Amino acid sequence: MMNKGKRLRVILTGMIISVLTALPVSADEKQEAESRKAEYESMKASLESRQKELQGEWDDLQRYTWEIDSRLTDASSRIYELKSQISDSQEQIVQLKKQLAEQEAEIDKQYHDMSLRIQFMYERGNKQFLSALLSADSFSDFLNQAEYVSQITTYDRQMLDKLQALKESMEAAQAELIAGKEKLEQLKSEQEEKQTELEKLLLDKQAELNQVGNQMDETDQKIYEAVSGIQEEEAYIKEIEEVERRRKAEEARKAREESIAAEQAAQQAEKQTQSGTYVEDSDINTDESSYAGNGTFIWPLPGQYHRRTSDFGYRYNPFGGGSVEYHCGDDYSAPMGTPIYAVADGTVDASGMSGTMGNRVVIYHGNGLSSVYMHASVLLVSAGQTVKQGDLIALVGATGRVTAPHLHISFRLNGEWVDPKLYIGE
Repeated sequence: MMNKGKRLRVILTGMIISVLTALPVSADEKQEAESRKAEYESMKASLESRQKELQGEWDDLQRYTWEIDSRLTDASSRIYELKSQISDSQEQIVQLKKQLAEQEAEIDKQYHDMSLRIQFMYERGNKQFLSALLSADSFSDFLNQAEYVSQITTYDRQMLDKLQALKESMEAAQAELIAGKEKLEQLKSEQEEKQTELEKLLLDKQAELNQVGNQMDETDQKIYEAVSGIQEEEAYIKEIEEVERRRKAEEARKAREESIAAEQAAQQAEKQTQSGTYVEDSDINTDESSYAGNGTFIWPLPGQYHRRTSDFGYRYNPFGGGSVEYHCGDDYSAPMGTPIYAVADGTVDASGMSGTMGNRVVIYHGNGLSSVYMHASVLLVSAGQTVKQGDLIALVGATGRVTAPHLHISFRLNGEWVDPKLYIGE
């Protein structure tokens, strides 16, 4: 005799088959689903073409922006050099002005001394010549002394001319320095105007980059929606085909049953039970520790962070140009630096950077099961370390291939990826 649990499972199995085979499925519904799928595929192709154009615009704008940045750097460097040259010129002008003032003072002194000597010789000229004549041993000696007086006057004049020439040379050098400084200031002004124009142009191009980037994000979202639509229609088509298959199978089964004599019904039911229509208690794993939601594993983040942004399984790949990829875990959004906890006791198999995973921690829990925590900003455990359930092992980050800070958690059982919700629930 069947026990209560077995009878319940038989009833449920029959109800499911009955519901599926009773669904009103027609060829038109499948055709409509295939038509919707074709529309999504056409939309996806058009969006991918548009995304390619936007990517080209983005690349061109990015290159132009880099060129403007380079030109801005050159302009800033040139302005800095000109400022330095202007400062040097100003210092040279100040020094030359100081030297000019000293030179003018020297000229004034030389002129004053010469004037005094000339005045002295003029006022005492006759006496000086008379003294020279009387004191001379001979006429030749007299001529020599008179020549000496004349040489003094000539020397004073030559010195004055020399000092005056030096002053004029310094004034010319000063004028040249001032002119050079003014030219440097003009060049600096031109470079500053150029810098201002480049800064405005850079802002404009950055605004264009942002605009194109927003369009690319919107197109990515639409591509994702188109891919989701394709997947939904494919799933619906498969569901229609499965229902139709089950309907035909059910009709065939009923036809066979009607052709069998009443006395063979019990034997046929027994055969169906043996062939797997019914499920024996021994076929069901009653070890509840292998199922989710029983407290064996804890939530890996603080309690407020439960928003799942990406599911385990096949999904649209935002990095793959519209392709669909297999996602080996669940993503949960959390701010940068949020604590990550070990979901159960275990040994750290790996801790470090690993390509698109970014900074990741792998913990082995025994019985072929490991948990993997990806994209961390900081790793707080090392390979070989033993951890307890609830130990702080890392902090949420955005390393590896990501679009925003989050925790990607995966579970691997005997070498195969399994749905994390089996262990940590929703």
